[in-house]
Amino acid sequence: MVPYLELCLETWRRALSGYDLVVLEHATLETYLGGSMYDPAQLKRLPLPLQKDAIMVAVLLERGGVFLDVDTLAVRDLAPLLHPLDRAELVMIGSHMAFAAARPGARLLARWHGAIQERLARLDEQDK
Repeated sequence: MVPYLELCLETWRRALSGYDLVVLEHATLETYLGGSMYDPAQLKRLPLPLQKDAIMVAVLLERGGVFLDVDTLAVRDLAPLLHPLDRAELVMIGSHMAFAAARPGARLLARWHGAIQERLARLDEQDK
């Protein structure tokens, strides 16, 4: 990991000390995605930003929680951002999707996950 991203993670460790922090990599995805895992070879055919979005959707759909892009700086506790989950299934800030929080099984994530699966299937069809 490049030094800049290590520094970003250090901001997480300081500002989010009360949270379990998990850094996902291709090698650890099976642990967190289990049965909803995308085919790793298919997933790697997508551009890197789309891979991240697909992983975010699958992890939040299955487990819920908070997902941050690794280049996100954390300057204070996230708890105020999570209050809307009392009445919503998904919270996102901005269109960049560097932060998302969800309850497991969120309906929008389920539809999004289905669309990703369809896109990956079309990649296979293009190869035929």
